[in-house]
Amino acid sequence: MRTRIPLNENWRFVANIEEGSMLNLNPTMGEIIELPHTVLELPEHTFLEKSYQFLSLYSLELSVPTGDWHHAILHFAGVMNVAKVYVDKHEILVHEGGYTPFDVDLSPYVKPGQVVLLQVLVDSREIKDIPPFGGMVDYLGYGGIYREVWLDLYPRHYIKDIQIKTREALSLQKDEMSLDFAVQLEDESLNKFSMEVRILDGQNVMFQHIYEEMNASRCCYMENHTGITRWSIKEPKLYTFEATLKQGKKVLDQASETFGYRDARFTAEGFVLNGEKIKLVGLNRHQSYPRIGYAAPRLLQEHDAEIIK
Repeated sequence: MRTRIPLNENWRFVANIEEGSMLNLNPTMGEIIELPHTVLELPEHTFLEKSYQFLSLYSLELSVPTGDWHHAILHFAGVMNVAKVYVDKHEILVHEGGYTPFDVDLSPYVKPGQVVLLQVLVDSREIKDIPPFGGMVDYLGYGGIYREVWLDLYPRHYIKDIQIKTREALSLQKDEMSLDFAVQLEDESLNKFSMEVRILDGQNVMFQHIYEEMNASRCCYMENHTGITRWSIKEPKLYTFEATLKQGKKVLDQASETFGYRDARFTAEGFVLNGEKIKLVGLNRHQSYPRIGYAAPRLLQEHDAEIIK
């Protein structure tokens, strides 16, 4: 089965290093920090944007867990602005752009029980060929590994992705909708497997079915569901979609996603949600905070969303 390991503690950080000097730095140099992290704590007033635009290095001694796993995927939720990822000082991936998460497949570079040096060279400078820079922007792009990092360990065969789409059922009853869902496996080598699907309302099972003797790596289904509560602005009701991959009686992997039953459309009359016209009101939020820039933890981000709501 899959395992998720948070990697937000005991990083070492060295600020403002010179181009090309990373490989010569002692990995034990720098202060010990936790993620999310900003490359420079800024005053609340009167600073130059160039003050945080430099190269910096994050290092972590990663103790790779033992166990019967076959795929190790490292996930970065946000690094501003360019991230070069190294394992034991060998560059394995470059990600450009600070507003998109990215994955690093560590499987070819690590083994169970091994200790490796994980390093991220962060370039916080504004680079015109890398969005959002290149033109005129009216906000600051604070540097750092400003969101969480974690390691996912997967079995040999696992569920790579779940896609869910809701739409109106033919009956158009308020408590009935159709659910289209697709489950994507990691590879195509597995055959004669089964996929057990459940829809959960809290702990209660609303729907359960086993699709037998499957062979395709992408499995698509469509079901009509009754007795549901539609997601709305006033009542954002969520359900859990759970998929279990089996071969015979053996469980190979299990994955889940939360979703809401809703029908959302843009029409000539405006935006319509579940058959009701809704006035959309937008805002412009830059996710930045005094002193720490973008490096606000999840609880603070959620609290800000509650205030806005």
